[in-house]
Amino acid sequence: SFYQHASLILEELRAAQEDIRQRQGQLAGQINIGMGASISRSLMPAVISRFHQQHPQVKVRIMEGQLVSMINELRQGELDFTINTYYQGPYDHEFTFEKLLEKQFAIFCRPGNT
Repeated sequence: SFYQHASLILEELRAAQEDIRQRQGQLAGQINIGMGASISRSLMPAVISRFHQQHPQVKVRIMEGQLVSMINELRQGELDFTINTYYQGPYDHEFTFEKLLEKQFAIFCRPGNT
């Protein structure tokens, strides 16, 4: 049908535009990132803001969840990468890991409860 042909042509045009941007050194497209809620809400807003300033043609899609579900989504190609707490697991041989920062833990107590 005409609609199907027009849709294919538009998709080819989008792909050609993205290819031209990439050849000119501009990134375009979408990045799918998985992470825990605490990282998503504390660290990522500033990081994503800076990234968008440098690469306005790239959409960033954040998915929050537990590491186990993120690993499955990585396997299925639904995520490009995940930022998460690392612990050794059965998936060590499947993925490359890079340590980003040291976690600091603190104990919070009510006054007089120390």
